[in-house]
Amino acid sequence: MPSIQSHSTANPLDHRVLAVAIEFILKADSMGLLAEPVDTVHLDIEGIIRAAKAVTEWDIGRRIVNPERWRDYAANDLCVKLKQLSEILEESTHPETEWQRLRALLTDDLIAKMTAVSEQSIRRYASGERPTPDEVAARLHWLALTAGDLQGAYNDDGVRNWFQRPRKSFGERSPLVILGGRSWTPSDDDALRIRKFARDLTESMGT
Repeated sequence: MPSIQSHSTANPLDHRVLAVAIEFILKADSMGLLAEPVDTVHLDIEGIIRAAKAVTEWDIGRRIVNPERWRDYAANDLCVKLKQLSEILEESTHPETEWQRLRALLTDDLIAKMTAVSEQSIRRYASGERPTPDEVAARLHWLALTAGDLQGAYNDDGVRNWFQRPRKSFGERSPLVILGGRSWTPSDDDALRIRKFARDLTESMGT
């Protein structure tokens, strides 16, 4: 699976582009859309274009963005396009890749509890034996996006532990306790609060 590394202040990209690009890459990686490792330490425009093309090859955002033209874009315009594609990812459930990526990052037991399905069902959905129900795909997508937020601050073990660790901000409960084992939606107050916490945490750590 793609390997995301922390960025360096020595990176020659405009700092605005770099910040938006890393957020996009983390999101795409957590959704399982990247076919090869992305080194954000030495990230350049070609690396950004390769990542964006990998996403559009899944027919996500293809009609709206054309990464091949990005080489000629000024920093502001490139930020706009990256944000646009990142926003498209937010709305694009993609269980055919998200199951596989999250099974590699988390555990079937954790995914089962967070998505309110059995481990047997996970295996069937991941293999394509059964289509993923829309409500399950929505919870899976939220899980992938939240994991992407956290990858800017934690390694893989840290991401797994984060969902299971009680926090004062959550009333000494963990995200797993709050959401696990029930039929929630990404628009529920608890899910929105947990996602915002994950995003704010990553931003505060300077990703």
